[in-house]
Amino acid sequence: MQPLKWLSLYLFLPFLCFIWACDFPLTKGRKTKTKKEIAKKRKSDLTAPPVRVVLPRRGKVVKKITGTATIEAEEKADVFAEIGGIVKELKKQEGDFVKKGEILVLLEDDRLKLELQKAAAELEQKTSLFKITEKEYKKQLVSQTDYDQAKHQMELAKIQKQQAEFNLSKTKIVAPFDGIITERLVNLGQQILANTKVFSMFNPESMVAFLYVPERDVVLLHEKQKATIYLESVKKKYRALVKRISPVIDEESGMVKITLSILPPRKGLRLGALVKAEIIIREKGNSLLIPKKAVLYKDGNPVCFVVRKNKRVDMCHLKLGESLQDEIEIIEGIQAQDSVVVEGHYDLEDGQRVKIFSPQSQKGE
Repeated sequence: MQPLKWLSLYLFLPFLCFIWACDFPLTKGRKTKTKKEIAKKRKSDLTAPPVRVVLPRRGKVVKKITGTATIEAEEKADVFAEIGGIVKELKKQEGDFVKKGEILVLLEDDRLKLELQKAAAELEQKTSLFKITEKEYKKQLVSQTDYDQAKHQMELAKIQKQQAEFNLSKTKIVAPFDGIITERLVNLGQQILANTKVFSMFNPESMVAFLYVPERDVVLLHEKQKATIYLESVKKKYRALVKRISPVIDEESGMVKITLSILPPRKGLRLGALVKAEIIIREKGNSLLIPKKAVLYKDGNPVCFVVRKNKRVDMCHLKLGESLQDEIEIIEGIQAQDSVVVEGHYDLEDGQRVKIFSPQSQKGE
């Protein structure tokens, strides 16, 4: 039995040596190839251009038309004295709010009161005389001429009394509508003539801004469209609506006049103020946004570079949406989880290996 065991070992040992001899070159070759690959990879890493990437973000996109406008009032007026006289009392001052019919100025009225009393007495006398004449005329005691003359004198006395009442009423200069006094032009005790301007006023409910927009944008507008007014001097904004769209295009500028009605509250707004106006055209939430600087143009078409897991970049063709201040909406071309190159991308080529430094989201950009 023992000789048989040694015989088996003697026969198997050469076979093991043959297997080891055959495997050694293959194993040695594989190790050499791996070293080359590692060296090549290291060289590639050293020559790969560094890039910075961001992740797209989801946000709200608002399309709007902007421009400068001037604050005006559609209901404004200069208030005039209809008769002459001496300013007896100033009831209101600049900045005061007044109601329609409220007294602004009182003129001296003593003389006009006397004239009214005289006119009333004259009318009473002429009326009495006419009644007597009328009775006599019916009895054919007076002529037709006497009757007509008495009637005419009575009618004339009525007109004189009405004129006296009118003149007396005009010593009270009143507000023609609800509004705010913007200017006072007379002083207490001043002698003024008829048709003298005494106050200027406007109705704040009628405050508007006139915005001029290009003809091509008019098709995007409609009445009651939302708008915003910005008053830069006090850093305030006010709500507004499109009130009117002019049917006329200015021949010289090609612009169309848009009237914006300013909604309350309007505190701080003054007539003549230069403001910035924005009209909201479209609002869209959850839009995919990337920085504008990430977008390049190849043969006139927008593209961006996206870094994949193998550290190589893909050049993605984009379909762009609305442009914001520093970002742009992406309709097609990339996904929300893509790492978009924003720096070091101007000389990149599709499929090129890159090295990422300081990866960050847009929020940190």
